[in-house]
Amino acid sequence: MKLSEFSFRDLYRQCVILKGKIAFDTAKEILEKYSYNIPAKVDSVLCYCYIDAQAGMSFEFLCFACFDKSGPDFKSYEKLFEEKISLFYRYRTVQDDDIKFFSHDVSVFIERCAMIDEGYHCDENVLPTRNIKEIDHLRYIQNPDDIGVLLRKDGLQMEQVWVRLTGIENGNLTGTLLNEPNSDFGIHMNDRVHVQVTTRGNDVYALCLLPK
Repeated sequence: MKLSEFSFRDLYRQCVILKGKIAFDTAKEILEKYSYNIPAKVDSVLCYCYIDAQAGMSFEFLCFACFDKSGPDFKSYEKLFEEKISLFYRYRTVQDDDIKFFSHDVSVFIERCAMIDEGYHCDENVLPTRNIKEIDHLRYIQNPDDIGVLLRKDGLQMEQVWVRLTGIENGNLTGTLLNEPNSDFGIHMNDRVHVQVTTRGNDVYALCLLPK
């Protein structure tokens, strides 16, 4: 299966094996600069998925692996720490890669994964917004904290904008407007906005609450 076939809920804080030319060649080039001999048997990369609040879904390289056998190359993992190398991929660069979830013992990676979790911990106000499954179809595939929101005002054509969620307040979502609306709705890029999740029939959409 392809990475893009899975939701952020499936991937978040999981160790996954990715098989793709860009991911593999990038890691190979970097580690070869540090005189690491890449084993002939490896053809994939083992990564840990996390969410960067600004850049969205990301994958930290842990080591090389063999996709069919799920065998990790632990020596390349040791080399990372020895040389203090950090390599990561953004979602868009690996979304078409083949993926397998790493089902073996991950204890060797616990320390590294804990460091990533600490460095990219989720704001306590944002976390509840990630638990709202009803708006998953509105989320930007590269960053689950960004959702498509409708702007509606009498006399103006309805628009969709992107809002980065920051929390929940008085039953409505709060967030930061990420792009400038084409028409004058009374709000602008980088403004803090409130968003109401509305249901019409079987459809669920998000509507920005405009200033009066």
